[in-house]
Amino acid sequence: MKLSTVLFLLVFSIVLFAGAANAQIPVTVSGTAVTSPALAGSYTSLASALTDLNAVTSYTTPGTIIFTCTGGNSETAPPTGLTIGSATLNPLLSSTNTITINKSGGTVTLNAGVGTATPGSAAPDGILKITGADYVTIDGLTFTDGNTTNPATMEFGIALFKLSASDGAQNNTIQNCTFNMQRVNNASGTSPMVDGSVGILVINSAAGAATTALTPASAAGTNSYNKFYGNTFNGGNYGIALSGYAASSPFTLGDVGNDIGGSSLATGNTILNYGGGASTNPAAGIRANNQWDVNISWNTINNNNGSGVNHATTLRGIYAQAGTSARATINHNTITINCGATTSSAYAIDNSIGSTAASNPVNIVGNTIQNCTYPTATSGAFYAINNGASPATLNIDSNTVTNCTLPGTGSFYGFNAGSPTTLNIRANSIYNNVKTGASGYLYCVYASTALITFASNQVYNDTIPNSSGSSSTYIYGFYDASSPTSETFNNNSIYNLSIRGSGTSCYIYGISLNTSASSVKNIYNNTIHDFTITGTGNIYGLNNGYGATNNVYSNTIGNLTTASGTVYGLSATNSSSVNATVYSNTISGLTSNGTSSTVYGLYIG
Repeated sequence: MKLSTVLFLLVFSIVLFAGAANAQIPVTVSGTAVTSPALAGSYTSLASALTDLNAVTSYTTPGTIIFTCTGGNSETAPPTGLTIGSATLNPLLSSTNTITINKSGGTVTLNAGVGTATPGSAAPDGILKITGADYVTIDGLTFTDGNTTNPATMEFGIALFKLSASDGAQNNTIQNCTFNMQRVNNASGTSPMVDGSVGILVINSAAGAATTALTPASAAGTNSYNKFYGNTFNGGNYGIALSGYAASSPFTLGDVGNDIGGSSLATGNTILNYGGGASTNPAAGIRANNQWDVNISWNTINNNNGSGVNHATTLRGIYAQAGTSARATINHNTITINCGATTSSAYAIDNSIGSTAASNPVNIVGNTIQNCTYPTATSGAFYAINNGASPATLNIDSNTVTNCTLPGTGSFYGFNAGSPTTLNIRANSIYNNVKTGASGYLYCVYASTALITFASNQVYNDTIPNSSGSSSTYIYGFYDASSPTSETFNNNSIYNLSIRGSGTSCYIYGISLNTSASSVKNIYNNTIHDFTITGTGNIYGLNNGYGATNNVYSNTIGNLTTASGTVYGLSATNSSSVNATVYSNTISGLTSNGTSSTVYGLYIG
């Protein structure tokens, strides 16, 4: 190559680099507000527009300030991010004095600078931060971290910090934005910072002291009533993470009313290909810690849609982490997770918000959990929906868990409902799930609580196809691990459950209930049929440990078959001093083919 050609290419590359480094986003200012100092009608960069905005000391006319970014342009933020919010601007903002940053025309991109911090640093790196400002809307911008190594990568795309203990970020809306973050940032965060890179971060600290938790002086010092609608997230360790103050009763100092996803598919967020970096720390699509009245709904979450990496330690789709006595809504999300660990647990939805019951409902309704995989599991467990909290009422209604697979010896849980005061599980579908290991437990529903209603659920086509050896292998349609005081089971259909292979210690239970001396149980109009064990083992259509009063009627149980073992259509135990009424049940088609096998249509123990 000629020297002149080499020199030309070198100069051309330098010009391109300089152009990228100096790129700016032209901004047009409009709106009804008149400020002092006055804003210009236009700016050559978003950075200069925000500098003037933060210097505002008064509104002479109430109204909306609108910064419209010209499409087809990009700008590089400083390493710790552009800033919206100041001690002079924040007190002026209200429902009538608002700020909107949007775009016209094509894509508008804010690029990350080159960072030097980590999630354990007091001043983390990011692209844009809102520091205590209220009523700010960010609409339609793209946030991109092009750094590929640490610590150059960003800790956040947008972060909502507090300006002080009395000035939190409230009533802000981030919508229709795209976040391109780096999964390689999985480093440990120093609380209240979370681990790794986050698309949107809401945090109980100041921007320059992110690792120091604040105690809010009043409700004004919380990060509350913020909305995150219609955003798309690619990469990072978390899509959205809320990290609030651990308030005590009456909880007025806690974050309240933050909304991730709104009330329809149009406002839901899409969170893709997160996790899978260094994988020393957990990853999640959404994480909400110390939140009250949080809404997490209508989001689509998939950590590896073919362009991601299976996360090699604890993985979650939604992690509702904590909020004492809080209410929470987790509705209509569509979740697929793909775990690459071996012994860690994987959770599509993991809720611990609501412990210490105080008339607080937690609703987990209408979610679809599908096509989840954990191909590397040895003893790791999978939970489609896990509840570790004890709210006054837990409603798990109208959810679907389907086509999820777990190998190894770890347990598979469709629902692990925990111990709320009142548990309602209604109109759910759990089907076509497979535990491929040679042994272990497949719990379609697992509960341990005081008052249970299990009604109108469909549980079917769930299987352990490869049993072998003498280790215990179980499938439960419904398993009650405790001694509830009241249980109602009605209008459920549980069918086509199977353990295949050659295992010699296999068990299938349609419904299995434990005993409480004072419990009242009503079990009626359930249909339980077509269970199969091809090795050696026992089948129970309905296994009821009786309590004080029991009404078991109008159930249909049939076509239960084991190659060798005992089959129980309806088994009732611990019934020596109870009031038990068992009538109008239909039990048929019970088969055990072994030479020393036993069949019981009705077994009273």
